[in-house]
Amino acid sequence: MFFLQKNVTDKHKVLLFIAGIVTVMIGFYYFIFLPQRTQISQLKTMQQAESQRVQMIEDFATAHPNIGQYEQELTAKQALVNKMLPDQAEISGFILEIEKAAQKNNIQFIRIKPAQAINKNGYREIPLELLVRGSYFQTLNFLKTLEDLPRFNSGVNMAVQAQNGQLESKITLIIYCYGTAPAVQEPAKANNATNSK
Repeated sequence: MFFLQKNVTDKHKVLLFIAGIVTVMIGFYYFIFLPQRTQISQLKTMQQAESQRVQMIEDFATAHPNIGQYEQELTAKQALVNKMLPDQAEISGFILEIEKAAQKNNIQFIRIKPAQAINKNGYREIPLELLVRGSYFQTLNFLKTLEDLPRFNSGVNMAVQAQNGQLESKITLIIYCYGTAPAVQEPAKANNATNSK
């Protein structure tokens, strides 16, 4: 019986040893291997993102070897955009350009009448009513010159009358600028009431 107890005890020792090894392996898997695997996966994702950024920078550097020249090109493009859609209305500057276009095309510039600016979504439309006189081809060339002006504008309406072999054209142009004008507030009714007494 002593021999049987000794064998059973050895078997239990072996089973306990195997159970201990399995427990250590499971613990290693869940507490060391899986967290490292997750961390490695996160690091790989970060490394891929950084590689993409580096690739974008290398592509940019390849496409623009002279950064100073590229910066000058961007500055010139920004200046052009600012001239096409300025931050301020600058109607007087546009009127001067219209007068030069009229002189260039031998058009008689009769009148210009700016209207109230209209606020839109982030920009303003400023209608201008022009009255000019000239021949058909002079008027056509004048319209083409207006279209080619550096300031973005659009002709929305045109009425033409023939008078003494000349065309008198009433043109409605809209020029644009960034931003919105502050809303015009009407005087308070209380002020009107006190003024009327």
